[in-house]
This record gives sequence, structure tokens and C-alpha cells, in this order.
Amino acid sequence: MKPNIILLSTTIVLVSALIVSCKSSNDHFLTNRSYRNAVFKDLHTKEIALRGRFDAEKAIATGNTTAEKEALAFLYAYMPLGDIADHTPLFYLEGVQSAFRAKAEMPWGATLDEDIFRHFVLPLRVNNENLDGCRPIFYAELKERIKGLSMYDAALEVNHWCHEKVIYTPSDGRTSSPLASIRTAYGRCGEESVLTVAALRSVGIPARQVYTPRWAHTDDNHAWVEVWADGKWYYMGACEPEAKLNVAWFSTTAQRALLMHSKVFGKYTGKEDIISRTSCYTEINITENYAPVSKVDVKILNKNGTPVEGARVEFKIYNYAELYTAITEYTSQNGRAAATFGRGDIIVWASKGDALGYKKVSVGEVSGPITIVLDKKVGESIFQEIDIVPPVETKVATSVSEQEAAANALRLAAEDSIRGLHTSTFATPKDAAVSGHLAQKERIFKYLQAARGNWMEIYAFISGLDKENFGTGMELLDLISAKDLRDTPSSVLFDHLNYFKESAADPIMLKYVLNPRIANELLTPYRSYFAKLINDGAFGKKTLAATDIIAFTDTINILEQYNPQHIPISPTGVFLLGAADKPSRDIFFVALCRSAGIPARLEEVSGKVQYHAQGRWNDVVFGSPKSPENAFTGSIMLSYGGQSFIDDPKFDTHFTIAKIENGAIKTLNFRDKEGFEGTSSWKGISQAPTVLDQGWYLLTTGTRMASGKVLSTITFFNIIKGEITPVRLIMREDKNDLQVIGAMNPEAVYSLVGADMHLIKKSILETTGRGFFFLAFVRPNHEPSTHAIRSLLEKEPNRPAIIFFRNLDEYNKFASTNPVAPKNVFFGIDDNNRIFKGIFKEMKLKDPQYPLIIIGDTFGRIVYLSEGYNIGTSEQLRRIAK
Repeated sequence: MKPNIILLSTTIVLVSALIVSCKSSNDHFLTNRSYRNAVFKDLHTKEIALRGRFDAEKAIATGNTTAEKEALAFLYAYMPLGDIADHTPLFYLEGVQSAFRAKAEMPWGATLDEDIFRHFVLPLRVNNENLDGCRPIFYAELKERIKGLSMYDAALEVNHWCHEKVIYTPSDGRTSSPLASIRTAYGRCGEESVLTVAALRSVGIPARQVYTPRWAHTDDNHAWVEVWADGKWYYMGACEPEAKLNVAWFSTTAQRALLMHSKVFGKYTGKEDIISRTSCYTEINITENYAPVSKVDVKILNKNGTPVEGARVEFKIYNYAELYTAITEYTSQNGRAAATFGRGDIIVWASKGDALGYKKVSVGEVSGPITIVLDKKVGESIFQEIDIVPPVETKVATSVSEQEAAANALRLAAEDSIRGLHTSTFATPKDAAVSGHLAQKERIFKYLQAARGNWMEIYAFISGLDKENFGTGMELLDLISAKDLRDTPSSVLFDHLNYFKESAADPIMLKYVLNPRIANELLTPYRSYFAKLINDGAFGKKTLAATDIIAFTDTINILEQYNPQHIPISPTGVFLLGAADKPSRDIFFVALCRSAGIPARLEEVSGKVQYHAQGRWNDVVFGSPKSPENAFTGSIMLSYGGQSFIDDPKFDTHFTIAKIENGAIKTLNFRDKEGFEGTSSWKGISQAPTVLDQGWYLLTTGTRMASGKVLSTITFFNIIKGEITPVRLIMREDKNDLQVIGAMNPEAVYSLVGADMHLIKKSILETTGRGFFFLAFVRPNHEPSTHAIRSLLEKEPNRPAIIFFRNLDEYNKFASTNPVAPKNVFFGIDDNNRIFKGIFKEMKLKDPQYPLIIIGDTFGRIVYLSEGYNIGTSEQLRRIAK
């Protein structure tokens, strides 16, 4: 085919115009002409795709110098759509100027290669977080603190500063901005690492976020930071400073990972193994920095033995009871595809059209290509047992001396105190005495307490409610997530409340019209904006029906390639840009419906777009020439025969249900609680048949053993229109192996009994370190407890142990008659019995029986529990946790 000469010439002319607009006496930021031309060409291609809604030349003209303009061009060429729509060019110019200032003023700035600075200092975006203007703020606070330090030591000091601001606490999947995390004083690992990368980049130290998207040996993931110092990449635990770089609690654990990767902003040409290139980032594989790796080479054949070109090959990791796609490749002409992983078991899943095939692969154990035949067809009923073994763990030598570790521990304690000064400014019950609403102060305090550092915004919202809208306003606070309470301004809440004109007594209207929360987007004040547009007739009429909104939404330009991570674009941003990825398009539709008073949602289980009319939920299929109609449905009825340790299997922990669409697994969402796994169970969804769309489905189950091994099953089944499909849920057992029997919170805080009976607030993991540990809950002068205590104290246990009492008086009674504990045994007070109660609730124990002894681990897995009188406890514990 001949190229379109006219279009090609036009592109060259326009790219040249953009380059000319950058010319001045200043030095280039993009010094390589070929790379510079590629950036401007990519920027222009994006501008064309946005059909006149984005003026690239105007955006980069905000810069004052050639370097600033070229830096802006680089950012705009590769930023996701929402960053264009939801932030101004001045926002990015401030970020560019802050990066250049750090490069000029920090002593290591002159040593940075252009590509390292371009990809690992300049970009404001780290991953999928909400952006903010943190860089100049961080620079102002850190520049004097790191003055005179080497690059290596400055990186350590920045991490100490981050620890003063934030500690780890689980939360939902939306990634807060760095400033929001600081205001809250905690975040999950993804938020901690975003904060730490932003802080390092703010002072000109190159940094990137590293993710293991799913661990292989436990149901979780983790993120941390790699930092560039003096020509070399090092790792560190984000907001978890150690005495040296390349030291972290996960140093050993990372050897058990199958994949560790990083998303590098823009077109990156470093030495690392490339997983994928998108229009926004380059995904690199850095697993070999942490663990032994091997390449998995597969050959995909059809039933006739012919290589299949263009088959989708998904390299999957078992985690959270699902087969999670870690890397996707497409086969070449000879049917080949490959990817690099750590040396454990993965599932390779291949599909094309209505045919698929899969195979368990033990990475590193097979040489040469692994053949997978597409021998399974849509609609087949299949049951299979699969044992999945993670990579083995080996010890990592640490170069930190006892003296260095002790000094670092003192610093961490001081930093905890600094953070405590900030959290001491959070709301107290006294602050909940809002004028006019004194009768509701307990409920109000619940919101203020959950809001943490954002409590004054929530206070401003509540105190601004009058008698008429107080009830509806409080309903709104019930509807949004805990993270929303922590980072939403009162003005956004009022925007949604003030434009809610419907009946507050109707639960449908409350949940699906008043509610500003649609998916996992940052809450924004879109309702007043759309209300004005509707009133001004911008959509052709002043009263919109759902069909009008469907027709308008169908005009949105779908540009999946420019938002490959599906970072939510604000609804107003979608309208202004006239473009979006499909998930942001769906959020926009729901937002516009709710602004027009029409109940709409993304259905919780399947994620389908729906609006409510004539007493039912109606599916929306964009791009369909016909009016939307609901899919044919049937039902599933799950039965479960039981297992020794698991009486009520949990969704996301023990099983998942997925629909297979176009050969790909799409896991359904049966969570009860937004953003958290393990909050729905078999009993919860099997009281009656569960309605699902007609189609082909996959039930995956897994019993996780203490070694990390999984005893899994996969069951393919069909949902047929109007029929109930019985499906058996099977949790496999191995009575000769140690099994994960429950979960607990290893970050739970208690009072450690120190010298002179001084109580020190500590988390379990701060005391025990990583790995397995013993927890014993006892009573003084209680014979079974006495046996257990003596058993634990008779010699130093092979794992750290904490012996808990209910209060200090009980500990004093014990201490007056018992010997000093050996090394590795600690005494503590379980304040208000919180840890004890949590374990009882999780393990569904009927009556409190002391002593209670468990073996838990870093990841909150309970692998052993002993309740009540049990002679020989110490011997059993040593045998189990060897």
C-alpha cells in the first residue's frame, strides 16, 4: 500500500512548526534531534486524534525557554488523557520549573544523564495516582535538610522524611496524591511509594516505583522504590527507611516473586528488558534485580498442529484465588511468544477466536519452547486440579551492623513522634459538637475521625447543613468511601448535595443519584457544571432522558491507546476533551445521568453500565444501533461440601468466579466492601441462586499452604438463559502439609511492656520482624495459661513470640511470680482486647478460651491455632514453625 503523501507531508509541516515554536537562544532539553522529532511527532499525532479539542502548540508555548517548551512537549506527548483534561499547562510548567531548579541547585544535578533525568526526575506522574502540585512544596522543605549530603545519603534522608509523614495502612484501590497521603498520615504501599518517588524527584534524585503486581507465595502485592545514586539503581522500602540502601523487609521475600516491573513515563530506551510499550509509558521487567529468572518460550498450535499467528498469550500468576494476567504477548508468524519470570509455577493461557488452551509451566525447569494447543472451545465443561508452587526462598545477607540498626530504630521512633504531632491535630469527640446537631454528635464524630487530616473539610460540610438537608447530607457521607472522607473538599460535597432535588426517602435515588461515587475516580464537582449545561440547552433540550444521554455519550471519541492504565478522567474532563477510554466514558455517562436526576450505575458484580427506568435496571451497550436491551440471564447455585479448616470460603481468598469473554478471563466482583478482598463469602452468595448473564464461566479455587503452595481447582461451566446451573465449590486439602487457616492484622498496635513497666506503642511486625511469629493470649494465675507461658519461656523460641495480657494489672500479677523471659519473647498489653477479638471473629471461635496461641506471619496468615488447655505447646510450635 502506498503511503498517504498529503497526510504525511502535512504531518511533517506541523511537526516542524511545533519545533520552530521552541527555537530561541536557549539550550535544548531534548538534545538528540531524532528523539526530539519523535516526541513532537507523537505529540502531533495525539493532537490530531483529539480532533481539535487540544492545542499542543498553545500548551507548550506556556514555557519561557526552549528547554521548558521541550520538557512540556515531552510531558504532553506521553501523559494520559485525564492529565490533559484535568490540569492546566501552568500546572505542568510549575512542575517543569521545579525539576529544572532541583537539577541546577542540587550538587548531583550536573551528573545526571539526559535520559535518566527525562524519565525519572521530570515526570510528575509516578503511576496511577491523583496528581497534585507537591513538587515545589517538597523541594522547599527538603533542600536544606539534605544540604551537604551525598546523593546516596540524601536518598536515605528523604525516605526518613517520608516516614515522618506517612506509615503503612491498607486502603482501597484508588491511589491518593502525595499531599493527600501526608494529610492523612498513612497510605497503602502504592501510595507510600508514589509519595517517596515524588519526594526524591523533587530534589533531583531519579526514582521509580517498583511493583510486584502479585506475589506468588501469598495473596497480596507490594510496591517499593528504586533510586538512582551515583550511577546505580538501589532499592528501598517506601516510608520504611533503613540504615542503608538495598536493605528492606522484602529483600528475602522478593526472591519468591515471579515478576517485578516498573512503568517508565514516555518512550524509554534503557537497558532493562521491555515488557511492553504504550503511547504513555514503557513497562520494564526488573525481576532479575531481585531473583533468579528464566525466559518462558511458548509455541501455540491449533488442533491440527499448525502454528497460530496473532494468538493472545497471557502469562498468569495465581493470586487472590484468580489467574491474574501479569504479561500479555501475541504470537509471531511461527506461533511463538516469550516472557521472563522468576522460577516458580505460572499458568500460560492462550486464545484466539473461540478456541483456547492453557498449561501450567514451572519456570526454569523446561528448556526449549513449551507447546500449548488451542484444544478447548467455548461452552465446554471442564474440571481440573492444579498444584501451583511458588519460587523458593533463600536468605539475603545484610550489611547492616547491630549498631547501625539500633541507631536507625531510634530515628524511626523519633519520626513516629513527629508524625504523632500531626495526628494529634485530628478530630476529637469534642469537635463533633456541631451547633444545631448535638443529638448526632456520635455519628458526626465517626465521620470526622475517619476523615483524619481532612476532618475540618468534613466538619465544614456538616456545620453548613441546615435542618432541611441535614439528613440527606449525612446520607451522602454514608455513601462515599473512607478515602473520600479523607481527601474530598467540602465544596465538592456541597456541589452534589445542592443539586440533588429528588426524594431523600427513595433508596434508589440516594444511592444512584445523590451518590457522587461511581467507580474508583477522584470525586469532583461535576454536578453543577452539567446542571448548567443542561439548563442552557447544551445537549439540545433542557430535560434529558436516558436515551438522549446514551446518544450523546456515543459521540465521545474512544482513545484507549492514550489511557492504557484506565486512570479515571473526570466527567467534566471527558466532556471538554470529547474523548476518553471506555471506563472513563462509562463513568461520564453515569455522572451525566445522575446530574439529570436519572439513577445510573456501573453494576457492582459485572461492571455493566445501567440506568434505572420503569422499575428495573436497563443495560447500556454503546455503539449499538438498537435501543439497549438486557442480556439473557440464568443463575448459578454454588454448593460446598466443607473442609477441615474452611467452613465458609471467602471470595478473593478461596475462590473467584469469572466470565470468559473473547478468550479472556474477566473476574466478577462479589465484594461486600468497596476496595477490600475477602469481604464476601460462599454463604453470603449461596443463600439463593445468583443471577448472571448467559455465557461461559470459570470458577477458580485455591487452598493456600503455609509454604506458599496452592492446591487449586478450575471449573468451566455455562450459564444458560432461564436455567439454574449447579456448580460445586471444592477446597482441596493436604493433611500432611501446613495450611493457611485464617487471617489477622500483623500491623495491629499494642502496648509493649518495656523497662520499669513503661508502655510503648508498637505494631506486631515492629516487634517480631518479618517471617513467622507466635502470639499467646493468656491470663495470670490461670493453670492452662501458666502451662503455656512456661512452655514458651523454658528456652528461647525459634521464632519471635509476644505474650499478651488484657491489662497492666494482669501483667503485674504474672511478673511478680514468673522469671524473666528469654531473648525473642516479649510481653504486651492487648489494649481493649482488640487483637484477641479480631482473631476470634476471623476464626469463628465460639467462646473465649485462654490461652489462645497462634502462629502468624508477615502477610497476616494464620497457620496454627491452639485454644485452651494443651500440654506440649512449645514442642508443637517448634515443630510447626521450624
